[in-house]
Amino acid sequence: MAELLYRVGRGAARHVRAVIATWLAVLVVAGVGFAVGGGTLTDSFSIPGTPTQEVTDRLADEIPEAAGGTGTVVLTTTGDEAFTDAQRQELSAVLADVAEVEGVEAVVDPFQSEADREAQAAQLAEGEQQVADGREQLEQGQAQLDAAREQLEQGQAQLDAARAQAEAAGQAEAVAPQLDAQQQQIDAGLAELEAQQEQLDASAAELEEGAAQAEQGRALLDLAAEIRVVSQDGDAAVANVVFTEDQFDVSQETKDAVIGAITDGVADVDGVTVDFGSDISMEAPSIIGPGEVVGLVVAAVVLVVMLGTLIGAGLPILTALVGVGIAALGSLAFSGVVEMSAVTRSSASCSGSPSGSTTRCSSSTGTDASSRKGTTSRSRSPSRTGRRATRWSSPVRRSSSRCWPSTSRASRSSASWARSARRASRSRCSSR
Repeated sequence: MAELLYRVGRGAARHVRAVIATWLAVLVVAGVGFAVGGGTLTDSFSIPGTPTQEVTDRLADEIPEAAGGTGTVVLTTTGDEAFTDAQRQELSAVLADVAEVEGVEAVVDPFQSEADREAQAAQLAEGEQQVADGREQLEQGQAQLDAAREQLEQGQAQLDAARAQAEAAGQAEAVAPQLDAQQQQIDAGLAELEAQQEQLDASAAELEEGAAQAEQGRALLDLAAEIRVVSQDGDAAVANVVFTEDQFDVSQETKDAVIGAITDGVADVDGVTVDFGSDISMEAPSIIGPGEVVGLVVAAVVLVVMLGTLIGAGLPILTALVGVGIAALGSLAFSGVVEMSAVTRSSASCSGSPSGSTTRCSSSTGTDASSRKGTTSRSRSPSRTGRRATRWSSPVRRSSSRCWPSTSRASRSSASWARSARRASRSRCSSR
């Protein structure tokens, strides 16, 4: 690889103007292609076939309202005091207005959620008390039915005994109407008891069903006891914005509209500040930012210190910028026909920068030493062989020590070539 880079650098040094013109032409072509075929980048991102995408698609089919992306909004008081009733009402109104933004499905109001949970807790406690009272009433009703059934059974036993005595005395026919009337009364009482028992059993089943629901509600309430959208001291609250699109398809325009609406609304509420989570405030990375500028300055300083010349330090940076431009413009030139994500710009810059600096490192093997000395070595040697050896050997040895950690085979061969050329030159001069 070192020998290949040496040959590339030697060829570039021999044809400096052609190489520079070629790269500038490629940069111009990439720029023209971007101007003609460049399209709009998308903020959406999806990988079909992944578990996350499968869950999102299933939610969209079965529960459309739960398939949308979410954004986190944190509201806090400036004085570490609990939200006042006026602040709660104003913030609830702001969040209600945000729900009208295009692309927003709903906004979960933290204050309303806490109020609903407190109301549910009170309703659950009331329901549990009703279940306890209902069970007590059912026990009392069952006891009354059991007592009435026992009385009817005793009456039936007495009636059977009276009928047996009448038959033994030969008066069965005389007392038969009276005994039959009593039997009818007992049968009617037993039928009424059976109907009441059925009602009591139905009430008991309904009560147990309600008790099961109350137990489930209590379990859910206990599990969610530590999950709060309003802090215990009441000075912070978390609101959730639910979008109509899934998390990867929410456009940056929708996010910006939500951020702007909340920021403007909260600005009118005294004593409250707002912060946004990365799921709503994070933007697509740009090509040039503060980090890139700082990195460029640091690279320039390091190169100046290492190479000791502004020209030698500027060439790697220049070629890196050209590589970034070609990679970015060349990639984005197809954004009009191929859907590309907004992160393509930063990816292109990451791939273009090292390629440009590497090209500079390999192509500088024939020019750095000459630029550093400010003179050419052609005037040093009287012979053609000496001129050629001096021209290529010394720069290779010097520049390769800067581009590669160790001396390559190409640099060692060129160094021996240079020594032979010098000895030949000295022998010719002495013979003359």
